[in-house]
Amino acid sequence: LSCVERGALSGGFCGVVVATVVAPFDAIKIQAQNEKLSAMKVFRRLLRDGGWGALTHGWLATLVHLIISQAVFFSTYEYVLGRLSDAPDAKVDWRPAIAGGVAGVVEWSTCMTTDTIKTRVQAGPLHTRYVDAVKGIYAETGFRGFYRGYLPILLRAVPVNASSYFIIETVNDALARLRRHPPGEEKS
Repeated sequence: LSCVERGALSGGFCGVVVATVVAPFDAIKIQAQNEKLSAMKVFRRLLRDGGWGALTHGWLATLVHLIISQAVFFSTYEYVLGRLSDAPDAKVDWRPAIAGGVAGVVEWSTCMTTDTIKTRVQAGPLHTRYVDAVKGIYAETGFRGFYRGYLPILLRAVPVNASSYFIIETVNDALARLRRHPPGEEKS
C-alpha cells in the first residue's frame, strides 16, 4: 500500500473506533446545548426515555462522518507531505504544518455535510433517521444548509491542524534523534 492508501485505511479504522467512543458524549453534549440543560440532566433523561441504548443515539451518523472524514484527512495529509520537497538544509521542517493545514481544509470541504447531518440526527429525538435529517436540512435551507458555519470551520481548521502536525512531527523527529544518539553517548 502507498502512504496515501495507508493514510486512508488507518484513518477509516480510526473513525470506527473514535465514533464508538465519542457518539454517546456527542449525543449528550448536543442535546444539552440545544435544550440549555446540564449534561447530567440530558444523560438521565436519555436513560429514562430510551435506556442505555439511547446513549448510542446518532452512532451510525457519527460512524459515517468519522470514517469518511478521518480517511480523507489522513490520506490528504500523507499525499501533501509526500509531494512537498524535502529541504535538507532547513533548520525547521514546515512540511507537516502545510500538509496538516491543507488536510484540514480538504477534510472539512468534503465532510462538512456529514458533520451537519450527524449533528442534526443527534440533536433530534431518539430514533431520528439519517435520511430524515438530510431531507429536513435540505427542505429548510437547501444545499447551503449543509455548509452552515463553513468559513469559521475553515478558519479554525488551518491553524489547528497545521500547528498540531507541525508539533507532532517535530517532537517525533526529536525523539527519533534522541533514540539514535542518547544524551551522554558519544557520536561516532
